Amino acid sequence: MTLGQGDDAGATLVSAILSAYDKPRLSSLLRFKGGLILENEVNTEAPFRRVVENLTVLLDQQGDTERFLALAFADRPGNPLLQTLAAAHGLTATTTDRTETMPPPATAAEYVAAAQAALPADPAVAALAGKLEGPAPAPHASLEALVARRSKLIDFGRFLTGLEKVMPRICRIGVPGSAGTGFLVGTDLVLTNYHVVQGLIRDDYTFDQVVCEFDFNSDVAQTQRIGVTTKPDHFSPYSTSDMSGTGEPAANELDYALLHLAQPIGGGDRGFYPLDATPRLLSVGDFMFVSQHAAGQLLSLAMGTITDFPGKALRLRYDVTTGPGSSGSPCFSSELDLVGLHHAAQATIAPTYNQAVPIWLVARDIAAAGKVP
Repeated sequence: MTLGQGDDAGATLVSAILSAYDKPRLSSLLRFKGGLILENEVNTEAPFRRVVENLTVLLDQQGDTERFLALAFADRPGNPLLQTLAAAHGLTATTTDRTETMPPPATAAEYVAAAQAALPADPAVAALAGKLEGPAPAPHASLEALVARRSKLIDFGRFLTGLEKVMPRICRIGVPGSAGTGFLVGTDLVLTNYHVVQGLIRDDYTFDQVVCEFDFNSDVAQTQRIGVTTKPDHFSPYSTSDMSGTGEPAANELDYALLHLAQPIGGGDRGFYPLDATPRLLSVGDFMFVSQHAAGQLLSLAMGTITDFPGKALRLRYDVTTGPGSSGSPCFSSELDLVGLHHAAQATIAPTYNQAVPIWLVARDIAAAGKVP
């Protein structure tokens, strides 16, 4: 059974939402449980039925309908129409309760262990396991319970295909006195943080002092070093709230910059990550991956979970380990879909979270300026 548009199941979902929510409660569910601002995505001045219909179209386009159903049923388990839809998709009130899905410290290792069990000879999975401290533990009952509580299982074929694309598309960015991370969003365009190349934008140094190093790994001979042609012509600064940890960022404070490479490198097998302006419905407790050149070193992959959507959901927070040099790294969902631009840690001596700018906000800002890759 699917929840596509224009069929009985889709109409049932619309009816279920209308029976369970009014506009403020639906907006609150999406904002606090899914990191999605309803008024930013659909015309909330329209009649509520039209608002709901447009929302279901948006969810269907991004493949997030079942994820939304899991959130709604966990929030309103007593609603009979949601019960009917949830039962058809094998969901129960306990399996959709996201408060139970925050994994213990070993969960990331267990996640990789499950992949090893399914694909014991796969080198990509072995490489992931090698990023963990110590051997990955064997999968056990708690892992099975965790997987059962997710809104959908992970397609490891798709995951591994996505994993193969990660390394070639990410670069170490060298600037005078520091380093950062960036990734291809066009054949000759690299996305990174504004603060990584702030000195270039402010003319503290010149563009010929910036280098993007692709395939920066243990085989130095394979590294491709490419310069940039000019200072960024499109960027968005960071917010003072990102530095202080208090207040709210403005809608135009997205901490990104587009770098133009001196030669195209993102064609052929390497490819690039197209910027998608359509939002994704994420949830607290979802797995998050950050691939980064921490401390300017070889590419590494860190894993954790989403912990919060602060303020107006202009940022997303997670417990993934990062470090100096990680700024500008891509953030991926459990299926390795690009969802964020990592840019900051909590402003304290002992930070408890790292945070990113949702990638669709960056994509919209770039598109609005006519700079679509």
